[in-house]
Formats: sequence, structure tokens, C-alpha cells
Amino acid sequence: MPRVGRSGRVEGVAPAEEAPRPAAPAEAAAVPLGPPPAFADPRTAARADRATLEAVLAGALDPVEGLRRIHMNGGLPIVADGKTTFLAEPGMPLAVAGTFDHWRPRAMTRHGALQVLEIEGELTGAYKLVDAQGRWQSDPWARAYGHDAQGEYSLIRPQGAHLERFRLMEGCGLPPRTVRVWVPKEPPTHHLYMQDGQNLFEPDAMFGGWRVHESAGPRTLIIGIDNAGLGRFAEYTHTEDKANGEVVGGRANAYADFLQTVVRPHVEQTYGAPRKVGVMGSSLGGLVSMHIAARYPNAFDFVGAMSPTLGWGKRGEGMANETMLDRYGALPRMRRPKFYLDSGGGPGAGDNYDVTRSMADLLAERGYRWSRDLWHWHAPAAPHREDAWAARVFRPLRLFEAM
Repeated sequence: MPRVGRSGRVEGVAPAEEAPRPAAPAEAAAVPLGPPPAFADPRTAARADRATLEAVLAGALDPVEGLRRIHMNGGLPIVADGKTTFLAEPGMPLAVAGTFDHWRPRAMTRHGALQVLEIEGELTGAYKLVDAQGRWQSDPWARAYGHDAQGEYSLIRPQGAHLERFRLMEGCGLPPRTVRVWVPKEPPTHHLYMQDGQNLFEPDAMFGGWRVHESAGPRTLIIGIDNAGLGRFAEYTHTEDKANGEVVGGRANAYADFLQTVVRPHVEQTYGAPRKVGVMGSSLGGLVSMHIAARYPNAFDFVGAMSPTLGWGKRGEGMANETMLDRYGALPRMRRPKFYLDSGGGPGAGDNYDVTRSMADLLAERGYRWSRDLWHWHAPAAPHREDAWAARVFRPLRLFEAM
């Protein structure tokens, strides 16, 4: 592991853009987690989903609510009792095509309030929906998905590492959003909750996105929570400040509660309880990650804050609210988590270098130990954007996975 001097700068390693990616750490000792549902026999969930479908077809349940329940439980399509059942909302006629039939479309038929296609056999592989104009698209209600040169496709009972998502997750007074999950190839022991989920995995994300799953180990489940678009400033900040000349911010408590009391229980019910859990983000996502750790002390084992906006509260003219530096300066030292902080830029040169450096020094002054529960990395002149975070995200991931 790199050595960190008293200055906090990681020593003995080439700059971030030149450093080789280290091998994954040795596997942690086995712990009795129980069989995570995502890796167990899915038939129980599928049979419950079939009962939900029957309620929709009988008119006892709203079709969209039925699709939502199936999506959040076992996911579409329903694979059980020797059959694979594809579903879609009413509307434009659709067909289903996939690897199971060499991509030859099969028409769905109207059954009550839904379009249905039931195929004999418990299928696997990729598929898409095809509309009456011959346009192909992934299934919006499927949970597992992937990408290829033709775009996004859906997956039936996926094998190995893959992406999943949960649509319309909501709670704590926040608007609904998608939660995206990287499911590793082995039963996960580490869960990492990350902000700005739409920038983490998707190939069309800004500046190429983080591609964080390419740096993850075989037992790390990564949960990416989509930001709220225009509401991002409010949800990712603990107090008000000025942005673009307007006073905004202050809903981070609700966002922290959403992550801890809505998203996390659902993830652990679906994929099993982890041995270690972390939270991480960049920019304002790094700020709110630090806030979450302070709001829920000792609930997380690891916090990663990349180029975090830790001066929020006193950035705008005339603003004098509490910054995260102020907060951590007043907090008693927590039993956990461990902290990783980094930035590009340099002294007085942007990418939140100065406040990040100050937070690392503050934590060291408060008793955190370099290379044991505190790390700081500087990537000189690196810009404040996704491709820069993608280039060095392996560092916090390896530290987290070694816990």
C-alpha cells in the first residue's frame, strides 16, 4: 500500500495519470452472510411476481403499479414453472426479440390492461422490444441490462457480472429517481453507495462517465443513486449558499435519510447484508457523502470524497453558513468510517484542492491516522470532471475492498 507522509501526500507512487492500477487485494476471510437473494434460486420471487400479474389481469391491481411491483421484486421477464413471460404497458403494439430466437421478433398480445408474450422454457440471454415501426429498444421495466454497439439491451436471468436498476424509487419527500446497481460476479461482501448514478456506468454519460464497474473487484456491489437534475444543488448540500447568483441548497438531510432508510434497506433485502459498506461521490456528491457520514455516525465503514465542494456555505458573497470543515471541526471523532479524499488542481488552482487538503489535515489533527484510516491523493492539474475521476477511482475502490 502507498506510504503517506506527515504532509498527507501519498509518497512512493507515480502521479495518478501514470500510476499502474494495483492488483485486487486478496479475498477477505469468509463471513456468514447468508445466501444473498440475487445469487440464490429466483423462483420464489418469480412466483410472487406471477401472482402479481394474475391480480393485474383480473382487474384487481392497476397495471402500472403491478409492473412496478414486479420490477422491484424479481424483475421482468418472469421466469418460473417452465415459462418465460414478457410484459409491457398497453399502447403501441410490440414484439419481443432476443438471443433465445436469433433476434426474430415475436408479437405480444393484449391481455386485459397489458401486452403479454409467454414462451415455453426458462430462457436466458439478451432481448429487446420492437414497436410497430420496427424501432428497437430495451425493456423499460426490465431490471437487468447491458450495452453493446447497438445501444442498451435487457437481460433475462443474467449470469455473471451485470447492471441492474430500480426505477421510481422515492421517499423522504424527494422526487422519484432511478437507482443503478453493478452486481459483481461473486456474492458481494462490500456495498458502495455512490452519488450521481447516471454518470457512473452508462457509456453515454458526460465526458465518458466514470466506468466505475471496470475498476471494481469481484465482490463489490456498487449502488449508483441518480441525482435529481435541477434539484441536485438542493439535495447534495447541507445548507444554503449561492450558485449562479442564486441562493440554493439545504436538503441534504432528506437525501441522507433517503439513502439510509429507503435505498439501503431495499438493496440489502435484494442482495444480502454486506460485510463492509461505504459511501462516495465527487464535487457536491463528495460533499453530501461527508454529510451522510456525519448524519449517520458509525453507519458506514468508508467515505470517499473526490474533489469535494467542502467550502459550501461560505462560497457566495455575503454567505456565512456552516461549511463541512466547520462541522467536522466540531464533531467528536467517530469510531468509523475511514476517509479517502482527493482532488486535481493545486494550491489556489481549482478542483477544490485547498478545501480538500484542509479537510485531510483537519482529520489528521483530530486523530485520524495516515495510511490506516485516512488517505489523501493529489492528481496535479487534473480537471473537475468525470474522466478525471474515472482515471483515479481505482484508488478509493482498492482501499475500500481491502477492508
